[in-house]
Amino acid sequence: MNRQLARLIYTSEKLGFVACVGVLICMTVATDGRAQVPIFSPIQSQAPTPAVRAPTLEELFAPPRSPYDPDLFIGVGAGFGHSNTGFNVSPPFNVRSTGGVINVDGGFLIPVVGSPFPAAIGPEVNFVTSLRSGSTNNPAASPFFSYTVEPRSIASAGTRLKLVFSSFSPTVDIRKATSSPALYISGGIASVKTNVIGTTPGFTVSSSTTRTGPYAAVGLLFPFTTAIEFQAELRGIFPSSGSVQIPGNVYVQPNIYTATAGFNFNFAWPIAPPPPPAPPR
Repeated sequence: MNRQLARLIYTSEKLGFVACVGVLICMTVATDGRAQVPIFSPIQSQAPTPAVRAPTLEELFAPPRSPYDPDLFIGVGAGFGHSNTGFNVSPPFNVRSTGGVINVDGGFLIPVVGSPFPAAIGPEVNFVTSLRSGSTNNPAASPFFSYTVEPRSIASAGTRLKLVFSSFSPTVDIRKATSSPALYISGGIASVKTNVIGTTPGFTVSSSTTRTGPYAAVGLLFPFTTAIEFQAELRGIFPSSGSVQIPGNVYVQPNIYTATAGFNFNFAWPIAPPPPPAPPR
């Protein structure tokens, strides 16, 4: 009897050992030899980690923000300019010049509430340079002299109003319509520096004057994106007359017209924050 009981106990222990080894083998095969996990551990989510992407150009330059936040802009263009400088002598005469110009402007625009079109208004500054000189020889008022006029530089500051051609109703957020062409008009005060050179055989005299006066401009904007626009502009500058010594005191009055084309860059303000870092995997 005791021998049968001992044999039964031995057989039970042997079967239990075989069962444990079988369970371990099954777990190893199921996990492909990787680190074992508790049998009764909670089920872990296998959902993929969402990808973190870099911001697009439009999100960087025009991120979502308050409708009242201003948009900064910088424009760069080139084209042609024409200057007509009148000499207030008897009889009067003019010196004309035409040549290439470089135009740089900048400022910021704030959306207008309740405008019939999506609109924005704000201050602008502008700088024009590289206008070629013009000359005239032996005018009736001074038959022994030749005169050369060099419009050196034009700096201006004023106000720009931008209207976007869009089907939107009156809106406080002009950025909803930035995919449409726009018209802008601007005006303000300009300062013009003009250099006048008088030449006769054996003698040359040079004198300059800087005068201020109103300016007006009109332009069209054709957007590539919310951040970059093609810009075409016509501008007129009308400073008051100023005196030069060439020799003697002579009043001159330049009127300048420019036609330029280039690119306008819009920057959101405040600047968009950098994207968040990617979460650890």
